[in-house]
Amino acid sequence: MHEAPSPRDVWEFPLTGRAAEHRALVTAFQTMLPGRTQVVTIEGEPGIGKTRLAREFLRWARAQGADVLEARAFETGSRLPYQPLVEALRSRLEGEQDLQTLLSDVWLAELARLLPEFREQVPDLPSPLSLGEAEARTRLFEAVARLGRALARRAPVVLFIDDAQWADVASLDVLQYASRRWATVHLPVFLLCTFRSDDLASSVPLADWLSSLEQNLPVRRQTLISLTFEETLRLVQSLFGAGKGTPGDGGEGQPERMKASKHGANGFFAETRGHPFFLIDAPQIAR
Repeated sequence: MHEAPSPRDVWEFPLTGRAAEHRALVTAFQTMLPGRTQVVTIEGEPGIGKTRLAREFLRWARAQGADVLEARAFETGSRLPYQPLVEALRSRLEGEQDLQTLLSDVWLAELARLLPEFREQVPDLPSPLSLGEAEARTRLFEAVARLGRALARRAPVVLFIDDAQWADVASLDVLQYASRRWATVHLPVFLLCTFRSDDLASSVPLADWLSSLEQNLPVRRQTLISLTFEETLRLVQSLFGAGKGTPGDGGEGQPERMKASKHGANGFFAETRGHPFFLIDAPQIAR
């Protein structure tokens, strides 16, 4: 027997209390359009709504015609070189009909170090140059930067890395190198990363990475905090008013206890302190 899905599996909870943060992302996107590469971070504790805000922005950016590449770093992925980068590139390029319209064979051969399936799509690719480790690494970084340039000449590019605190050092190095290259040639590229604030505060390499980026690029850092009581009330009301019943009940009329009220929101707020994850998982809502 399958376990009934939780409310978060049944519908995506409304974006509440993040209007200012969403506007800041939109403003950064608009600043990027003339060719001013932007870097934005969304920071906060686990479950505070970083990914939810990012996905709302990505939906908006796609509607504006942006080419969105996205990936999520995993805790175990820190031991796998280039894990989020490979995921982002593979998901974007697997549907590309003619890779050679993006890059010359020389640079496709370098990218094939990360994406060996390129050799199936372009059988005549030359072998990568036999170089020392440092030189080979630099050429790979340049290949990624040139791919971003090719994509950005077609449409504004948004590159999103979720849970970037778990990205491996190699991926972070590529992102830093490529971002600087894109900024130098004035490309409309938007790098968006989410970070868990505790991990960011305790990691010297991550702090150094951000500091180095800030020396060369405009970096906008947003920190999400818990919802206020009024925002909690709006979220509870929108959940109760969504017309969603428990799975299998046909969505027929919510019981009175499910109707949001200021009195009920007081209880939710006292229990969860306005933390979105705990609000959505609150037993009163999950039942």
